[in-house]
Amino acid sequence: MPGGRPLLRGPGAEPRLRHRFPGFRAGRSRVTAYQRDRTAWASEQARLLRARRLPEIDAANVAREIEGLAAEDVPVLRERIRILLTALLRWAYQPDLRSTALASTMAAQRWRIEAVLKDSASLRPLVADLVVEAYPEAKRLAVLESGLFDESFPEGLPFLPHEVLDFDFRPDPFGERENGA
Repeated sequence: MPGGRPLLRGPGAEPRLRHRFPGFRAGRSRVTAYQRDRTAWASEQARLLRARRLPEIDAANVAREIEGLAAEDVPVLRERIRILLTALLRWAYQPDLRSTALASTMAAQRWRIEAVLKDSASLRPLVADLVVEAYPEAKRLAVLESGLFDESFPEGLPFLPHEVLDFDFRPDPFGERENGA
């Protein structure tokens, strides 16, 4: 009996716990429908919304899910931009290894970025900042993928943010910047 209190475990503990904590049942925890099966919970919440049975809706978790959906697009957009920047760096600084696969990667990432921005137009003002944020990691990946030294790539972003998203832009730091070449 530490501290002079009887332990609440062992034989006979459940009745004592039930007495001290109404609603307690040994071996059971209060797991909500949201915690048990989010897919079933979401379907039920959608049904309740359509039926306009607002008092029955799990508002706190519905709000959490909506906020989560909104927050998902920023990391997706940042990742697409990072992949695109890595391909642009490799295109610009490995001219002998330019390929249709690299050009395809640039086009595919631009299409995916545009798709995210079409679905979430409010993210468009963030693109320039995301391009700048993603550059250091894109540079590190370009070093790993290309086998070139870190010094082979500029310390700062060598492209303008609007150029990064331009489907016709393919950089050429050794000459003039190409458009559509």
